[in-house]
Amino acid sequence: YQRRVHGGHVAMTGESVSIKDAYSDSRFNRDIDKKTGYRTKSILCMPVVCENEIVAVAQLVNKEPEFTEEDEATFNTFSTYAGASLRNARYGLTRPISLAFG
Repeated sequence: YQRRVHGGHVAMTGESVSIKDAYSDSRFNRDIDKKTGYRTKSILCMPVVCENEIVAVAQLVNKEPEFTEEDEATFNTFSTYAGASLRNARYGLTRPISLAFG
């Protein structure tokens, strides 16, 4: 992973990243925006963890006016369930395993 890219940073460190202005952050890689003509403004990026191992990174972009603490909490819940789903898929489980939130 490249540390310069937000997803790579999150995958390497396990730290969530919330950026209000992507272009003002030195880790942001502008190459995709240049190739696609898309304009990334804000980024919220979190690790997806399965059995204490980062197995994926989930990312949201361009919320107007910006991502809130409530967005971060909701996205954290999503990434927790994504990790549980990956764990279930890994073991071929067909019924859900309950998650305890403390």
